[in-house]
Amino acid sequence: MAVGRISGPLLKANLVRSTLPVDRRNLAFETDLLYIDVNNSRIGVKTTSPAYPLDVAGTIRTTDLQVPNTATINNVTISNNSITTTGNQLNLATPDSAVYNNRLLVDDLIIDGNTITATDTNQNFEIIPSGTGTVEVRGDTRVEGNIHATGNIRADGNIQIGDQDTDTITINADVASNLVPDASNTYTLGLANKRWDEVFANNLTVDNLTLTGNITVNGLDLTARPGKTYYVATNGDDLQTGTHQNDPYASLTKALSVATTGDHIHIYPGTYSEVFPMVVPVGVSLKGDGLRAVTIQPTAPTNTNDAFILNGEVTIEDLTVTGFQFDAVNNTGYAFRFNSNGDSSGYSVTSRSPYIRNITVLTQGSVTSATDPRGFASGDAGKGAFLDGAMATAWSREAGCLFQNVTMITPGVDAVTLTNGVRVEWLNSFTYFANRSIYAYDGASGLAGQGQTNLRVSNISGTITAGETIFYYNTGGQVISSATIDSVDGNKITINGKVTGFELPPESGGKTMVTNGNAQLNTSIKKFGQSSLQLGGTADSTNTANSVDFGFGTDDFTVETWVRSNLAQTTTLFDFRANTSNDNGVQVSVVNSTPRILLNGSYVLTGTNGFNDDTWTHFALSRKNSYTKIFVNGVNSGQTRNPQTLTLNDGVTTNSSTKKYGDKSVQFDGADDCIDVANTADFGFTTADFTVESWMNFTSTAQQSIFDFRTVTIENKVWLYATPTNNKIILHVNGSNIAELTGINLSTWHHVALTRQAGVGRLFLDGVLSSTFTFSQNLGATTPCRIGARYDAIGTNEFSGYMDGIRFSSTAKYTSAFTPGNLVNTTDTVLMIDAEDGVVDNTNLYMNTNLSSAKPLTIGNNYSNNNGFNGYLDDFRIVKGLSLYDLNFTPPTAELTRSTQTTLLLRFNGDNGSTSFTETLTLPQDIRFSGGATAERFTLVDYADFGAEVRAIASASIYGNYGIWGDGEGVRMYLISHNLAYIGNGKEVSNDANTVVQVNEVVKQNDASIFFTSVDHKGDFRVGDQFYVNQETGQVDFTTSTLNIDIDQGVTFTTGTDITVISGSSVETGNIKISGNTIESLTGDVTFDSNTDEINLQNNVAITGNLDVTGDITIGGNVTIGDETTDSISITAGIGSDLKPAIDNTYDLGTATKRWNTIYARELETDSVRIDNNVIQTIDSNADLELRTNGTGTVNVENFSFSGDTISNTNDITINPSTGVFRVDGTGAVKVPAGTTAERPGTPSLGMLRYNTDTNFFEGYDGNWIPLAGVSDIDQDTYITAELNPGDDDDTIRFYAAGTLVADVNSTRFDVQSLVVDNLLLQGNSISTTGTDQDLVLNANGLGTIKVEDFVFEGNTITNSVPDSPTVFRTTGDGYIDVSQAGGFVLPTGTSVDRPGTGVTGMIRYNTNDQRVELYDGTSWGSIAGSSGAVSILDATEIAIKIALTYG
Repeated sequence: MAVGRISGPLLKANLVRSTLPVDRRNLAFETDLLYIDVNNSRIGVKTTSPAYPLDVAGTIRTTDLQVPNTATINNVTISNNSITTTGNQLNLATPDSAVYNNRLLVDDLIIDGNTITATDTNQNFEIIPSGTGTVEVRGDTRVEGNIHATGNIRADGNIQIGDQDTDTITINADVASNLVPDASNTYTLGLANKRWDEVFANNLTVDNLTLTGNITVNGLDLTARPGKTYYVATNGDDLQTGTHQNDPYASLTKALSVATTGDHIHIYPGTYSEVFPMVVPVGVSLKGDGLRAVTIQPTAPTNTNDAFILNGEVTIEDLTVTGFQFDAVNNTGYAFRFNSNGDSSGYSVTSRSPYIRNITVLTQGSVTSATDPRGFASGDAGKGAFLDGAMATAWSREAGCLFQNVTMITPGVDAVTLTNGVRVEWLNSFTYFANRSIYAYDGASGLAGQGQTNLRVSNISGTITAGETIFYYNTGGQVISSATIDSVDGNKITINGKVTGFELPPESGGKTMVTNGNAQLNTSIKKFGQSSLQLGGTADSTNTANSVDFGFGTDDFTVETWVRSNLAQTTTLFDFRANTSNDNGVQVSVVNSTPRILLNGSYVLTGTNGFNDDTWTHFALSRKNSYTKIFVNGVNSGQTRNPQTLTLNDGVTTNSSTKKYGDKSVQFDGADDCIDVANTADFGFTTADFTVESWMNFTSTAQQSIFDFRTVTIENKVWLYATPTNNKIILHVNGSNIAELTGINLSTWHHVALTRQAGVGRLFLDGVLSSTFTFSQNLGATTPCRIGARYDAIGTNEFSGYMDGIRFSSTAKYTSAFTPGNLVNTTDTVLMIDAEDGVVDNTNLYMNTNLSSAKPLTIGNNYSNNNGFNGYLDDFRIVKGLSLYDLNFTPPTAELTRSTQTTLLLRFNGDNGSTSFTETLTLPQDIRFSGGATAERFTLVDYADFGAEVRAIASASIYGNYGIWGDGEGVRMYLISHNLAYIGNGKEVSNDANTVVQVNEVVKQNDASIFFTSVDHKGDFRVGDQFYVNQETGQVDFTTSTLNIDIDQGVTFTTGTDITVISGSSVETGNIKISGNTIESLTGDVTFDSNTDEINLQNNVAITGNLDVTGDITIGGNVTIGDETTDSISITAGIGSDLKPAIDNTYDLGTATKRWNTIYARELETDSVRIDNNVIQTIDSNADLELRTNGTGTVNVENFSFSGDTISNTNDITINPSTGVFRVDGTGAVKVPAGTTAERPGTPSLGMLRYNTDTNFFEGYDGNWIPLAGVSDIDQDTYITAELNPGDDDDTIRFYAAGTLVADVNSTRFDVQSLVVDNLLLQGNSISTTGTDQDLVLNANGLGTIKVEDFVFEGNTITNSVPDSPTVFRTTGDGYIDVSQAGGFVLPTGTSVDRPGTGVTGMIRYNTNDQRVELYDGTSWGSIAGSSGAVSILDATEIAIKIALTYG
């Protein structure tokens, strides 16, 4: 409503608007002069729609304007003590000249432009805010004079004081705030030439402090921060300061939350329940009031969490941690663990590792009982420590921890677990009842999660750079390991991550070989090197203990050696069995000098080649993919294969009463007995050679099947069956019998063999060839075989009798007569059933047997040492995991070498007669780089980043399952004076030594290295695996092959009365002293007495007096008799042995001036000539025997004189071989006597031969002198010539009779006027018989035919061989063709369709359609009787039908 003038009561009434309707509550004065918006609590001046609490549409002039918050006038805003505008400028102007000419005059101030000036001289210019407000000056402010502030000055931005280094700042007031530089390590407080006089500070923290003088505060060196000490007590309060003994915290958790580096936490006695885990900050130490006084345990909700999380430089000591358990799912529940945060708050060491001292960790499993009070079996007791080097930060100096005087009782779980490059010192610390006391293993990620493999190589050829690939090869050329190189430092190579397979060469030492019997080294007989191992049979051998190196499992392996046999023998070469005959170790026997392999006491492989006496032979046994081969001198002498699968029908069995060889044969009952061999390619002989054979004994005359390879009745497969009723064995192939033999008898052993060689089949009976036949059929690539019955029906043609040795071979074993014997395996055998081990295929059994993880080895004998080899062995090598030989090879020509997979190498080198030798362990390595460089060997292979290093002193592992356990190449543990007590007893505390498991004390896996000295529960002392002292018995065991004790005062052994002193220079025992090479008696004589009646003196023995021996003398070494040429030897006794020089072709028997008078010998052999009785012969094969004289002398043998190349005799020279012929070999000529006819011998003898210079012919005497120029008669008018005239070379032989040429022969024809062969005359172009009424017979051999021009005559058939050509019989003159016998003449026969395509006039045939003889007349075919001639049967039938129809 609009209001004009209104009285007070009315105004009051109208101002109370709440009773009016909503739309009438607003109040307006003069319409819009003053408008009150009651609903929105707004007032409008000159507006009826106020938008603000006071909205003025116009100009406001007022003395005072108070606005509680903000007033907005157009684009000017007045808020608090600020006037702002959104425009470009703020103008202050009034009509009364308060602002004049751009100047604003406010009392004594003039604002003119950008200048504010006071009007009174020397008057202060004051800007005073109201109350506690401030004066804000925005923008740069420049003060040319001084600034004097009686209050505070605050600058929110940067402050620069002084623009010259001569300006000064004077501070009289105290500094009441921190003085902090804007950037760290940037600004300097003072200069080298402008120093502060004195600095007073409570605490001083600096990274580097350089002191030129002494700075102390109350005696404290300011280079070290003393830190704060916090106290924890059970009566404390976490709301207190914790910095004073009387103001302690109540929990360790609170103290750890406020402690920082350098702080110390002291825990008063009591039991504290803390929230696990508790993180110990870097550099904080906490100490309990006593080991047994302070107990830390978890709150119930956190009892499966870790207890303490360790950081670098922390110390925890003098307390007990208990009450927590292990959570296997989350792998939590350890007393101590590294901080695992992956950032800067993760585990990091800058100076010192964590130090854990005087701590007890006491836990138990969740389930306990009277018999298991600690919950050992639960497996969830809290664990001691899990230290993982992967948790360290990349900048951490190390990942380590020091434990001292720590006891961990962790029943049934691992006490300490270490991995990924962690390093631990374990001093005077103990574990009880642990599953594993200390367990260290190779992790995957390595130290700080960035583990590296470190290698060092020697003898580098070439240059190695980062980024290349390093390759490590074995001797077989296969890559064992390879990796990309991250960095190279000289010969040190770093590889990111763990790359396994690299290895150091084997260290010195080797397996201990024990000799038995008279086994010893022999230097005179050896293959290579210095000596060989001499074995005399019976109980001679050398052996070594059980080792994983000989546990081949199912892997490949190779065993090889050089063998020299003294005689044919049946002995053992080497044996891997362990004390039982049927052990699954391999045994190699020598049976009649032939190697045979036994497994589980049974022969599985027999070699075909053997060892020759007194000859070095290389032997190798090699298994590859479960197939085993024997090589003798590099030639495959036998190999195993997968045995055929046999099915025994109706209980085929063996028989021990009827057999040919061995102990048993296979018996067939003739009813349903038979053997089925599964389909196999081994019997797929295709067109190749093969043999099937067996010894057979038939007991029935019925027809019976022997071997049937068929799968259908008619097939190109072998079926061999017998018909004893007519004594035959028959071969049936592809539906036909193709060969047979005759001669079998009932109840008699017969050897039957079928062979095929190059398409020729042969049947043998008892070694005699009975049948030869063509046998070229392809027998297929695979086939089964049934033995003893037909393929298609068991019970049909069943074999009745016995078979001994059923053998199939992939070669033709016989091509001519032979003497059959026992059938054995050979390299070509594909089936062998000998019945000795039952009815099984023991064709060199498929040797896939698991040969165990560890085996012993006996060389030269069997495991029981009673079947010794007689001979010599040299270079014995075992390679595990690799078959060196698969194909034939050339035997080694030098000593065998070692590879990475060699597990034993014995070269048997040493002094003659020595019984001591060691394994040879020199390993070459093949290291190559992708850039072309090579290296000879690794000198460092370090996986330390992935494993753990433990150094323990004076500590103990007591009770529990295992002691020290290392797993992985990166694990190295050093334990000095470690007590391993009752390990293996588990939870038991009965101290029962019988339940101790010695091998559980120290466990090394995957090439972990553990070096230790220990004392066990009995006080027995060990140094690793090499030295052991039994405290109860005093027994000392060295398991190393060498022993070296170096003690200045010697070692004294005494029984109380007898004393033996061993020093570095002598041994004194009883009255004997041994010093250097001298044995002397301290008192009395020196007596050598042997309980075996034998004293062996080896090496040199010097006797200055006489030697008088009443017994025998055996000298095993060299013997020198006499040191002057005037010395003499008198031998009265007979020499009872061979007299052999030590070196061939070196020593003389007698001299040129001192000759033996007479030498009596049955046989004399010099170099290559032997004189035996009255025979002089050369020894070397095909060697000449030469007799030579000195100077012009001659060699006279009887009446013969030999001089140079002339043999002369004063009488006739007669050469009379007792057998054979007199032969003159060579490529030259033999010159016979030559002379004229008159110079012929006066009394010639038959057979004389000479050259007649008159006739220029050779001539011989057969009672008459006849020329030897070709073939001629006495008067030389009948003869044969090879050419018409000498030198013509016309290649024609001519025959002359009575001077007339009667025949000649050249390379293409034989020309003769007439030739008579038996009763056959060939003359001109005629062949005729010479006998009256004789037939002329032309026969072809076998299936051949007789061909005359295009005609083939075969039996009673003449065939025209030219397809589709006519056969013409043509006569001349009045001749005709006569077929006049009483039989018939068969015409060509066929239907009308079968007529010739092109008829020829006169053709005649029988038409089967018309049933008549028909003739071709040049135009068509018609009846031979003509158009009105005879009627055919069909014609007659048709006529008869017509007549019947006509006449009824």
